[in-house]
Amino acid sequence: MNKLKLYFFLPLLLLVGVACEDEDKNPVPLPPNGAMILIDEVVSALFDLDDISNSRYEAVIRDVANNVASYDILVQVSRQNGRFVSDVSFVKSVTNFSSNLVITPAEVAAAVDTLKLTEDADEDDIPDYNPNDPTTYILLGDENEYEGGDRINFINEIVGVNGVRYFATDQSPDLAGDPGQRSGFRITIFAACPSDEGAIVGDYTSEVIASNFAGFIGSTNDDVIVEKVGVEPFRYQVSDHTALAYEPFGGTEYEGDFFDICGTTFLQPTRSFGNVVDNGPGTIDLVNNTFTLLWFETFNGLTGEVLFTKK
Repeated sequence: MNKLKLYFFLPLLLLVGVACEDEDKNPVPLPPNGAMILIDEVVSALFDLDDISNSRYEAVIRDVANNVASYDILVQVSRQNGRFVSDVSFVKSVTNFSSNLVITPAEVAAAVDTLKLTEDADEDDIPDYNPNDPTTYILLGDENEYEGGDRINFINEIVGVNGVRYFATDQSPDLAGDPGQRSGFRITIFAACPSDEGAIVGDYTSEVIASNFAGFIGSTNDDVIVEKVGVEPFRYQVSDHTALAYEPFGGTEYEGDFFDICGTTFLQPTRSFGNVVDNGPGTIDLVNNTFTLLWFETFNGLTGEVLFTKK
C-alpha cells in the first residue's frame, strides 16, 4: 500500500455552552403565580461505578417562592453517545424541601428499565427497536447494569400550590439560558468513576506500537497535548490521536476526544482520512504516566494502537 484514500467531509459543529457564575446570583423575579426550584448546591453529581450502591445525585434545593406543591423527577438515560435511549420515565415526587434532594442509581434504573436502539443518521443499516430482538434494546433494571459513560438526563416538572404544572419551557429566557441561575428543571449527570484530571492533562509524546498496516508502526509525535473538555467529568481531548501516522501520505495531526472510564480509555468518534471509531478499550497507567488509544479508520480499514507518554 503506497497510497491512502482521503475522505473529504464537512464538519458538523455542535455548540455546547457551559458557564460558571457568582454563587450568590439569584433567579430573575418570577411571575406572580410562578413556581421554581433552585439548586443552591450540588453535593454529589456522579453515579460512581466503583461504589455504585453508595453513590447518588444529591443537591441542596430551595422552593424559591414557597409555592411548590411537588417537584416531580423524570429521567431519560442514553448510552453509547445516544445510540441507545430510554423513554422519559417518572422517578418520584418530592414534597419536602427542608432536606436535600437525593436520587440513587437504583431509583433511576428501576424507573427506566429499557434503553431502545435509535436510528443513526450516519448508519442506514441500524434496525428499529424491536421488543422481540435483543440486539435492539438494553435492559437497565438495577444499579449494577450501568456502563461507563451512561448519560442521565433529569427532565423535571413542578406543580405549584395553585395546581398549575410548570415545565422547563416555562422559564424566562434569562433563566433558561443562564447556568448561573441554577434552575432545577434540567439536570445532567453521568455514570463513571472519578477521573484524575491532574494526572491525565498535560504534554505527551506518542508512538504507534501496533497496526494492521506496517507503514504506521513506529510513527511518532513529540508534541501532543491532552486537555480536559466537555461537560462529562471524564472526557479529554488529545491534539493528535494518530502519532502523525498519516503524515507520509499528506496527512497531519488529527485531534480526538476520549473517555477515561475507570482506568480504561474509549476514543470517541472522530476523523482522520475517514471516519474513526474506537477499537479498544485502551489503558491508563497513572504510575508510569502513560495511556493508550486504539482506533479503527473505517475508510481505509486501518487500525492503530498509540502509546502516549507524559513528558
